[in-house]
Amino acid sequence: MRRLILLSLPLLILAGCGKRELPTPPAPEEVVLSQAMLPEMLGPMRLYRIEIGAAGEVDSVLLEAVPRGTGAAEQRFYLYDDGGARHAGDGDVVAFDNIFSQQILWQPTLPGFREYELRFQASRAGRTVGEPLVLMRSSGDQRAPEVAQLLLPDTLRSGFSGSLLFQAVVIDSSGPGDVARVELTGSAAGKASFDTLLYDDGSHGDPAAGDYIYSLAVDRTFGARKQGAYTIRIAAVDRSGQRSPEKSAILVIVNTAPLLTDLNAPAAVQRPAAGASSHLVSVRIDEPQGLQDINRVLLRAYNPDGTGFNNNPFVMYDNGLALDISRWDLGYRGDLTAGDGVYSMTVIFDAAKPLGVYRITFTAEDWAGNQSELLTHTITLD
Repeated sequence: MRRLILLSLPLLILAGCGKRELPTPPAPEEVVLSQAMLPEMLGPMRLYRIEIGAAGEVDSVLLEAVPRGTGAAEQRFYLYDDGGARHAGDGDVVAFDNIFSQQILWQPTLPGFREYELRFQASRAGRTVGEPLVLMRSSGDQRAPEVAQLLLPDTLRSGFSGSLLFQAVVIDSSGPGDVARVELTGSAAGKASFDTLLYDDGSHGDPAAGDYIYSLAVDRTFGARKQGAYTIRIAAVDRSGQRSPEKSAILVIVNTAPLLTDLNAPAAVQRPAAGASSHLVSVRIDEPQGLQDINRVLLRAYNPDGTGFNNNPFVMYDNGLALDISRWDLGYRGDLTAGDGVYSMTVIFDAAKPLGVYRITFTAEDWAGNQSELLTHTITLD
């Protein structure tokens, strides 16, 4: 028996070793670079503080500046997360917060406007880890752009047809790609100012993209809520944030009063023997600057003896809300179609109303303060 036991023991040991598995080493934490903080436009011989976020175990981040189309790095910088303790002057503020920083002096080898690929690559223990992050940035002279010429109408007539162009010729030493935006502002004493942008990308009425002429097409609705002589100021801002001096001109915006047309109201109604009868009254508003320039449309009603109704004036609506007396003050006054320029209100006569001729007047007012001529209608209550 002893021999059998001794002979079996090595077999048991070998069998046990065959079933054992080596422990799986933990997978290294994934390294991910997040969006870097750096300007859109870099100027020669200027100092910048660059930051990038890095998740995972990272010792440093290499930044390589590669001119577009060349493939070869022109400048290299290392970013650190040491709070400035180990690499003096790297600009890092808080150590080990996963924000890697560096102060760089941008020194392109060639002058003028160029596009660069900025490649960020994390490393750990001397080896690259994770995927690189590639961002496109531009380099060029940091002189402010110039608004060389304004091409503006001197007057916007009320209700003009078609469109007119606001244009400005903008020059930038680094080329048209360096202009971030062209701003237009308008102001007049005692009036609300306005602002908009001009474009050189073939949109918003711009005739040709990239020709240094920035444009905006406007139609008659541009005059809504505006009236009088406005000072128009135009300035260009480049991608580094530098702003050109403003160039200005005077623009006269003519805004005439709305016109009341197509009155729809009964000429005579029968007084109900009991209860009340309702009658829809409507009028169309022809507003030269478009419907958005209509502030309010008012109806005033007068009794046969000439006295006005207690609730004068009544507001007419173009909201498409049917008549609902319980929600009268919320605008439910019987308008049929919202936004069609036809303003409506329901006139109600009850059995107690005196017989005779009732006079109704209509006025419309735009946001510039212009009032339409008074329109009068009579309804005979028999």
